[in-house]
Amino acid sequence: MRILCVDPNPRWLAGLRSHVTRLAPTADIACCCTPDEALRAVQDGGCDILLTEIDLKSPRTDGFLLAGQIASLYPRVNIIFVSDRKDDALALRALELHASGYLRKPCEHQNLADEFNNLRYQAV
Repeated sequence: MRILCVDPNPRWLAGLRSHVTRLAPTADIACCCTPDEALRAVQDGGCDILLTEIDLKSPRTDGFLLAGQIASLYPRVNIIFVSDRKDDALALRALELHASGYLRKPCEHQNLADEFNNLRYQAV
């Protein structure tokens, strides 16, 4: 199983990686700070689960656009959006994109575990 974590904040990214490592210790986990890094990582190894911050710091893209790009390459990717904003419109947009989940920061281990247990597609 290949899991890609994307967050521009290195501290949040490290925390996400720690949770994911505990949940899926045998998974191939790639962590990226930018959408460009994430796209390169996906092209190099695929993606079963994408955990992405919605508010990526890039002039060309955000978490939604990145998820769409990755889903066009891997239609059965499980997308879990992460955000620190209280905005129901973001959660609704995530649902419209058929995301597997939506988490508010800070991500609690149990909340992420629940998302992993309810993925939209079976992860290999």
